[in-house]
Amino acid sequence: NVQLQPNGVCYNAMIWMYAKQGDPKRAEALFMEMLQNSDNAADRATSLNDNGTNDPRSTFPIDAGTWNGILAAWAESGDPNAAHHVTKLIQRMEDMIDSGRLDPTCLSASAYNKLLGCYAVKPKETQQQRQRRGGKDMVLENAQKAQSLLHWMEHHEDSKFHPNGESYFNAILVWNYAGDPPKCQALLDQLCHAVRNGKMSRLHDLNQRQFSVAITAWSNVSERSPRAAERAQAIFDSMVQEFDIKPDVVSYTALIWAYAKTKSMDPAQPVERLLTEMQQKYEREGDASLCQPNSYTYNAVLSGLTRSPDPFAMDRAFTIFQQVRDMHQENREKEGHLHRHQEQVLDTSLFKTIMIGWSNRKRPDLVEEVFHDLIDRYNAGDKLLRPITSLYVTRLQAWSKAANPEMASLVLQEMVAGHH
Repeated sequence: NVQLQPNGVCYNAMIWMYAKQGDPKRAEALFMEMLQNSDNAADRATSLNDNGTNDPRSTFPIDAGTWNGILAAWAESGDPNAAHHVTKLIQRMEDMIDSGRLDPTCLSASAYNKLLGCYAVKPKETQQQRQRRGGKDMVLENAQKAQSLLHWMEHHEDSKFHPNGESYFNAILVWNYAGDPPKCQALLDQLCHAVRNGKMSRLHDLNQRQFSVAITAWSNVSERSPRAAERAQAIFDSMVQEFDIKPDVVSYTALIWAYAKTKSMDPAQPVERLLTEMQQKYEREGDASLCQPNSYTYNAVLSGLTRSPDPFAMDRAFTIFQQVRDMHQENREKEGHLHRHQEQVLDTSLFKTIMIGWSNRKRPDLVEEVFHDLIDRYNAGDKLLRPITSLYVTRLQAWSKAANPEMASLVLQEMVAGHH
């Protein structure tokens, strides 16, 4: 039998496989094995090289693609210590470049973008963990580290380290997580200015993602910031009108949420206008429109309508809800499940939003009607519509607002008993 040895291509494929599976530890273990095999091959090749033969280390080429695989594995893992691991790997790259064991072109802005990507993950930190860290906010710390790294990249003397669109996207994202929309907008403005001046490429460095995150940042504070919806709209308009970038479902939905949460105007008209615009584009262009409304979109629209002071807005919200519910049912009946390209349009959150709307209008009867519709669909096999605790809480609140303690008690008993 002939014994076969894996080469660099095999290792690369396995490293990227683990990266896509979200298993950075196994990816790194395999990567270290590859590095060791590469070094061993180089040691065995010393005498052969003197005779002018090829370096067997080429069997294990440690190139930019290999490094990107392991860096991506950590950056996309969501591990709270990912930045530490990526920093160590970048340091190792620098050491190998200094010793002549790695091509200097392997280390570029791409590697540092992976480090920025580690910072641009919202860590799941308990209060106890924060106390052990001295009460410091990890999200804010990550944002400050990302800002410092971006500044270093911007001012580096070697252009291969200069930031690109991905760099700015990660920096904008981390400030969004830190809850600082002005910083998000400042970074987006900086990127747009570089594109206008020709220092960065409109085609390669600017896309919907940077704009969508900046819009989302403003939508997150729209309830307490009077001009947030206006600023979100300005970003959206700049994307479409100045840079001719086609808005997608994410950017539309973020803008709808900015209007839905605002207290400085009636949200009904703008959320309905944007939904109609999306629907018309999707009818004309299909999937190419990139803006087929999904459950998040419809929930934002319903939220805006249910908060509207317009006395007829709730009726319009319920009509949209019924249309979405029927659309969802049609999709299920056609194939028994959603089409491969069919966006999920209905989930429990839409039922909850409509129930809250009717509750606020002191219509517990309609709250019950919507709730039992969900229960019927769930019992009929639609597991996307699983009843959750907050639905029962909404029912309790509805009967409480209607001053009906008997019905409120029945709902509570039903909730405790776990009846669906």
